[in-house]
Amino acid sequence: MTKGIFSSFRFHVFLAFIFSVLAVVVPFKDYRFQNYTGDSQGYMRVAHDLATKGVFTDGHYAAMSDVQGPNGEGMFFAPLYPAMLAGVLAVDKTFSTMVDCYMAHEETSAREFCPQDIGYLKIVQIVLAVISLFLVWMSAYVITGRVGAAWVSVVFASVAEAYAYYAGFIMTESLVFPLFTASLLLAVMAFKTGRLGALAGCGVMLGFLTLTRPSFIYMFYFILVMFFIFSVAGKAGWKNSLRVVLFPLMGFLLVVMPWLIRNKTVFDELA
Repeated sequence: MTKGIFSSFRFHVFLAFIFSVLAVVVPFKDYRFQNYTGDSQGYMRVAHDLATKGVFTDGHYAAMSDVQGPNGEGMFFAPLYPAMLAGVLAVDKTFSTMVDCYMAHEETSAREFCPQDIGYLKIVQIVLAVISLFLVWMSAYVITGRVGAAWVSVVFASVAEAYAYYAGFIMTESLVFPLFTASLLLAVMAFKTGRLGALAGCGVMLGFLTLTRPSFIYMFYFILVMFFIFSVAGKAGWKNSLRVVLFPLMGFLLVVMPWLIRNKTVFDELA
């Protein structure tokens, strides 16, 4: 009976989740706000503008931008991470107080005089880090079909403590890690099963990933081509080969189309 419990896949999934929580939370206990980059300042400014003015701006880069909307709109930064920050600003006084202070001071003096507590944002980013690490376990299992390989992968991924480390940054890595891993997991599931849900889900995750860092659109192109090539090579027929391209494309466009329409309306260009 005991042997059956410990060999159960569900038991390993449960343990993997607990391990992921501990692997992030334990290193994070000595939390200190990490605001060492100009990008962090940029994301805070864009989120602050979104929360106070209701528009996506170019933040600190607005003065250098050649493209400006009538209300100060910009498209230098991808929208997803600043939107997440703006959401936290709307509900968390601690984080909003820190950001307001940073916006009122130059970066050098802000570190000296402003509070260094990102409030609820650290909880949000810890949760994202836990999801990222757990998805590593799931991805390794789906790829290999072996629980042992999944455990080796998640242990190696946790050793550098990168997931916990970036949870203390105002940086896009907090979103990139889970979205990137989820995209690959769904891509592998789509390759293995051909299920429409996995194909469309892969496109959706890649859409969110592109709205976090636009350079990941090339990853979307690559996976789309690979779907088509493997489908044709497997003699699935032209209809099925087109289907494995159409569903991820539909999922991707469902996510990115509102941002593209906004850019076209405001700037008369897509990106």
